[in-house]
Amino acid sequence: MRFDELKNKQKVLSEKRINDLIALGKTQMFQNKIDESLRDIEMFLVLSKKPAISCGGGKDSTASVVLVNQVDPSIPIYCANYVDPLPGRDEHIEKLKKVFPNKWNDVKYWWDIEAFLLGRLEYPAGLKMRLIDEAMKKDNVDGVIMGIRMKESMVRRITGYKKGSVYQIADGSWRCCPVLRWTAEETLCLLLLFNIPIHPVYYQNLGVTNLEHLRDGTWNGMDFTDKYGYGEWLKYYHPEYYEKFKQGERRLETEDK
Repeated sequence: MRFDELKNKQKVLSEKRINDLIALGKTQMFQNKIDESLRDIEMFLVLSKKPAISCGGGKDSTASVVLVNQVDPSIPIYCANYVDPLPGRDEHIEKLKKVFPNKWNDVKYWWDIEAFLLGRLEYPAGLKMRLIDEAMKKDNVDGVIMGIRMKESMVRRITGYKKGSVYQIADGSWRCCPVLRWTAEETLCLLLLFNIPIHPVYYQNLGVTNLEHLRDGTWNGMDFTDKYGYGEWLKYYHPEYYEKFKQGERRLETEDK
């Protein structure tokens, strides 16, 4: 796909940001970053005999699929079916299934949000990853590729510095994070370059100055906060969800006490 064609793609952000991403994709620095990630994936595939990809449809895990498929497009994808996602998420996943030739394994991720909001249920922290891990173990997967980036949080930065992009965990299986050292702009740039559907949340950019803090539209009360302008963003684009998220935040504060 030629770079000038990207200008006709009404994908994400403002035209200035699109131009910035196009310029980024032309740089040798960006190509070097792609090459480094591909080397990580190749090394991981030597270590893992039955690998899989964890992809929830967000920009980072989708960028990881793009990179992995440059090496081996037959690796299966495991995808959690989120509870009560923001509008457009389910349709987006169906688009990705048509684009990527990999086998998709849907993992049902269900919990009673209303019971949590009413105080009858504690927040099921880590449930999504536990369910995906269980599904993968059932299929004898011994290596997982994930769209984790260090810039997302302090915890991920510390873990990334300690373990690197490819590492082994206690049970002997392997992990690969091909976009570990990437920025949010870089993962979006990769998706634009390969003409991959981008999560609808990135069309909704009014008032957003830092892409690192724009969520991909999944319901996770533990991450909800008014920091970085996310609360105002949610109130503007999805007001019907704002109060629900705020209620969830208050419930979590109660649990902490």
